Amino acid sequence: MGHGKHEGQVSTGGGAHGGNLGGVDSVGFRVQAEPPHRRFGVLPGWGTTAADRAALAALPNVEFLPHCRDIEDFLRRSAILLMPSLWLEGFGLIVMEAMLRGVPVISSDSGGLKEAKEGTGYVIPVREITEYENVFDEHGMPRPVVPPQDALPWLEAVEILAGSEEAYRRESEASRAAAERFVASVDPSALERYLASLAPKPLRVLLAQNSPYYPAHGGGDRSNRLLVEALAARGHSCVVVARTASYGPDEHRRYVEELKSRQIAVTEPEPGVAAFSLNGVSVRVAANHANLRAYFSLQIETFDPDIILASTDDPAQLLLEAALKARRARVVYLSRATLALPFGPDCAFPSSKKTAVLRQVDAAVGVSEYVADYMRRWGEMEAVHVPISLMEPGPYPRLGSLENEFVTLVNPCAVKGIAIFTALAARFPDVQFAAVPTWGTNEADLAALRAHPNITILPPVDRIDDLLARTRILLVPSLWAEARSRIIVEAMLRGIPVLASDIGGIPEAKMGVPYLLPVRPIERYRPKLDEQMVPVAEVPEQDIEPWAKALQALLNDPAHYEDIASRSREAAHRYVENLNILPFEALLRGTLGKPRKEAAALETGASRLSLLESLSPEKRRLLALRLRKKAESSAEGHWFAPAALARPARLRLFCFPHAGGGIATFHGWSDALPHDIAVCPARFPGRESRAGETPFRRMEDLIAALGTALSNHLDAPFAFFGHSMGAAVAFELARALRKSGFPQPVRLFVSAARAPQFRRGWTPPPEPSDEEFLHELRRLQGVPREILENRELMRLILPALKADAALYRHYVYQDEAPLDCPIRAYGGETDPNITREHLEAWREQTTASFELRLFPGGHFFHQSAEEDFLKTLAADLLP
Repeated sequence: MGHGKHEGQVSTGGGAHGGNLGGVDSVGFRVQAEPPHRRFGVLPGWGTTAADRAALAALPNVEFLPHCRDIEDFLRRSAILLMPSLWLEGFGLIVMEAMLRGVPVISSDSGGLKEAKEGTGYVIPVREITEYENVFDEHGMPRPVVPPQDALPWLEAVEILAGSEEAYRRESEASRAAAERFVASVDPSALERYLASLAPKPLRVLLAQNSPYYPAHGGGDRSNRLLVEALAARGHSCVVVARTASYGPDEHRRYVEELKSRQIAVTEPEPGVAAFSLNGVSVRVAANHANLRAYFSLQIETFDPDIILASTDDPAQLLLEAALKARRARVVYLSRATLALPFGPDCAFPSSKKTAVLRQVDAAVGVSEYVADYMRRWGEMEAVHVPISLMEPGPYPRLGSLENEFVTLVNPCAVKGIAIFTALAARFPDVQFAAVPTWGTNEADLAALRAHPNITILPPVDRIDDLLARTRILLVPSLWAEARSRIIVEAMLRGIPVLASDIGGIPEAKMGVPYLLPVRPIERYRPKLDEQMVPVAEVPEQDIEPWAKALQALLNDPAHYEDIASRSREAAHRYVENLNILPFEALLRGTLGKPRKEAAALETGASRLSLLESLSPEKRRLLALRLRKKAESSAEGHWFAPAALARPARLRLFCFPHAGGGIATFHGWSDALPHDIAVCPARFPGRESRAGETPFRRMEDLIAALGTALSNHLDAPFAFFGHSMGAAVAFELARALRKSGFPQPVRLFVSAARAPQFRRGWTPPPEPSDEEFLHELRRLQGVPREILENRELMRLILPALKADAALYRHYVYQDEAPLDCPIRAYGGETDPNITREHLEAWREQTTASFELRLFPGGHFFHQSAEEDFLKTLAADLLP
């Protein structure tokens, strides 16, 4: 319906960015002021300031229009719409709304207004705003610097349209026609189609499982199945190639019959292979195939996967080598046992060649932080931990009871602690024990079990509830570095107390609930395998007294049993509530988005080694020196901004952030501190410009890298500042420099941190669950609520946060002589974690002067009380 009429008023927006931007010198005010016989209507908007209102109110021919729900009410009163915007308008919806109703529009040529006005007249050039003052008005908008404007074309346009009915009619008709053409061209479903095009495409995932897939009783095998089924439930196309525990025509027939007995439809696409579909996953199991590796390679060619999942169930790398030769697939390696890795102190059979092959994978995932850290430390691989041991869907019945039959051990064998299990059975002859043989139990183990009349040997089960319903207490006395132990979480979910070894990744699985008990771990393996293809371990003698004491406490005290059962169930439920496939799915997509590692020939590692060995000792030393200098030069540019290091200054202030923090923490410090102070924030890996690098997880590794990066920049006086975790970094770095004979900082500033001696003899607590970790972040108020509630942003920053938290959690203070440099300890008066006593104790770490400064605020007082804090810091930096 058209509203354009020659007799109305001239209307404009009245906001600071709406059409009279810049005050009385701008176009809008001059147009309204100079033809006093014309009536103007102004609709104040989100940018209209009190100064704007006062200037408009001083014009007798200007009327303030009331806000209205319907744009029709505004446009009915408008003969002409003015849009003299001086900033870059995105489009100008009000322009199109006016034109649709036949209201002529006089607009600037700023931003998208030219598009909105296409096919009409009265588009007038303006000098756009390009600068803003460093002040904000009462609406929080920056104050613009308005260039001088020529109002004459605007006055002439108003007079033409308001003074000529014919000119008005032509512009009204042209405006309406142009607007209708635009509306007809708009496809209302275009945005929906565009958004749909952005949705990630389903992945094609192939699991290489050199072990049974279904049914399977090993925790790793079951975890792989649940992982792939969860991917299938997310819409991804998933195929599995697996094998049976043994080969042959009899085994093939037995396996097919077992599947049929489970009501699974089975086909035999080729001799010796059983094919079926299970929970959305296409499964191929070789039970009597002549060449598993060749069959797997054929499936790679046929399926053409985006991602191939390989894992430690293939320690001989039979399928991994085939996966690495795939034409385009990314290979993601799932590490569920450090024993099966070819490197480090936990492995049974070290192999430099297999290590070289493993380093060719595109991504490596540890089942626990322990395993991921092990791979980084000993294999020099960029491994990460995301959940890959998912649980069966709940609900989980409460099964724990002292009335149940057995104290149970699953997979009794040397590495799983059968020696402790049988010793406890001998110590408690009136208690019934149960052993469930699986992949590790050999004939000698079975004989040892049968020697005890109170040990019952139970068959493996598919449904874990069938076993746990008979279990009073679960024993996990592993003597190897257990990666995590799925059975622990499954038992705790059902309220069954667990006695477990304090080794490997088990503390993560126990989630802070008693009992973690000491063992003497296996350190050596004989160079052979038993009949179960398990490395033969040399088992140290064990002390079962802590185990006997814990078992007695649970068996003899129902209240204590109930307490541990309830705490176990609560902790496990909290963990499972946050357990899902999404982090792993994000890792797969991230891996697919990176360049593929070129699959090198398997001989590459050996050929490089032989080339190195062909060099003379002198050339080897020269090569090592050049490589070290190159690495150090690169490290300097990564760790500290070259411009800050090169700036002439009386003193360099090296700054180290809190956990998860980066150089943004120190933004603006250079302006607030004296000009002769060069602020040099450290850029830690895993965030900001180094987001693609693996963050450090151990203090000693971080200090070594920082020391190397700093060694060439200690020629001028310098000071260290560290906040929270960064204070420990600054302190340990100062001690490391002293050990190496380098100069000491002229001052050490430690902020929001306990004195390090509180970490003397420190025992790292278990890793917190994601929920507990996020709760602590909210409590400390160090991450804005908007970020905490944004899953995508948290997915980006959590790896660095958790790595830093692990680094500080494992930091243990070692006694040394106090430093010679002055220490200034800063703290927040209401910090929930750091008390005055914690800060005062820093006095013991220096033989020079010490001062304590307290500021209003909590743990991040240096942000909430930034002005006072920086003034104090500047004063403390004076010579």
